Amino acid sequence: MAADGKIYLSNEDGEMLVVAAGPDFKQIATNSIGELLMATPALSRDVMYVRSLRTLTAIGAKP
Repeated sequence: MAADGKIYLSNEDGEMLVVAAGPDFKQIATNSIGELLMATPALSRDVMYVRSLRTLTAIGAKP
């Protein structure tokens, strides 16, 4: 998923990688979700939804 100049990648180890969009690889962050990730994250109204094997996590600012 791409948003706000960043690309969000997930892997089967339960990590969400954030890289800068551009011609050169620049990793911004690695975040551990702690479970197997098998789906592409989704973005809606400034909230990112990440589905793991057993849970759905919403990541975003509180209203």
